Amino acid sequence: MDVRNAHQNIHVDFVKKRHHSLLHNISETISSPSTPPNNSFTTNESASVHTTSVETQLGASAQGGQVILATALILVRDACGEFEICRVLLDSCSQVNLMTQALCSGLNLRKSRNNIDVCGIGSSPLKIAFKMQTTIRSRINNFETSLEFLISPQISGYHPSETVASADLMIPRNINLADPEFHRSRGVDMLLGAEASFSLLSVGNIRLGDNLPTLQKTLFGWIVSGKCSAPRQPISNPSHCAAISTIDNINRNVEKLWQLEEVNSKRQHLTSEEYQCETHFLKTVTKSNGRLMVKLLFKGDVRSLGNSRDIAMRRFLAMENKLEKNPTLKSEYTEFLKEYEELGHMS
Repeated sequence: MDVRNAHQNIHVDFVKKRHHSLLHNISETISSPSTPPNNSFTTNESASVHTTSVETQLGASAQGGQVILATALILVRDACGEFEICRVLLDSCSQVNLMTQALCSGLNLRKSRNNIDVCGIGSSPLKIAFKMQTTIRSRINNFETSLEFLISPQISGYHPSETVASADLMIPRNINLADPEFHRSRGVDMLLGAEASFSLLSVGNIRLGDNLPTLQKTLFGWIVSGKCSAPRQPISNPSHCAAISTIDNINRNVEKLWQLEEVNSKRQHLTSEEYQCETHFLKTVTKSNGRLMVKLLFKGDVRSLGNSRDIAMRRFLAMENKLEKNPTLKSEYTEFLKEYEELGHMS
């Protein structure tokens, strides 16, 4: 056997099996006619390769058309009990329901405190500070349900990214669409996760054809989802997914980190009052029960405060007269001052 051919065969067999990607030349691996290995494990190097391939496929998909996500127009109850119409995105892969801050403010809904991190693509956490409960209703039947929503500044961008020619999709005329204007590029107000998405499904499914979306019957009406045929002129559109955009949040956090970690190398010139404040702080600051305490610093001479005793006495007597006329208020006021003194906040 030729030594050169034997070396090539050994190299191809080696590529097909488990190995470290840094042990061979990448260009040789790509040019080899061998198929990618079907391993049951994933290393960091292989993960990076898969990520690159996914990005390439998304770019090709954007040039060959776009994927329509399922949207619907529904009714949402506001603070006055009235129902307002909004646009929702059905995402069966989400564990939570989301609502934009703009919609929550417009409905004047009452929010409650919440502390949860929502992770999307790349596992970048987005802190959600508020949540709320409200009722949603279908536009075409009597279906309604109460759901909990997390309040997010933004859910996704405009969807679809480009307006689609709905006439080319050949949708049957007797279909009652959940979102009659699904083909128009518009924003999304809410996201319904798996909790509600699967419970909305009904019996009924229509495939419009190759490279065309699919119609699915739901309690909100027929939703449209799937790939659309390629536009006449190739365009490059961003690919969307039902995940929270955290780029702005990450940028703000990084900016805050820079501000906290920034070291000012220039020595600032302190005025006499600033120097006095800093010296007073260093001399009187103490730590007790996890709290930092510092004595108050009077500005200038204490005698410059003037004669304020008469004013204070008049206010004190006026407060006593007010409390004597209202025994309930006097009792609450006394209990508050007693608690304030017991806590050590005054003496």
